[in-house]
Amino acid sequence: LEEGQRLLEEGQRFAVREGGRTVGAGVVAKILE
Repeated sequence: LEEGQRLLEEGQRFAVREGGRTVGAGVVAKILE
């Protein structure tokens, strides 16, 4: 990642996967610096 670039943006959906199955999901509400 470039400096200052974020992996997640506000409003972006994300999923947390573990062992091939989704264990959590959500939407990024606010980025904490």
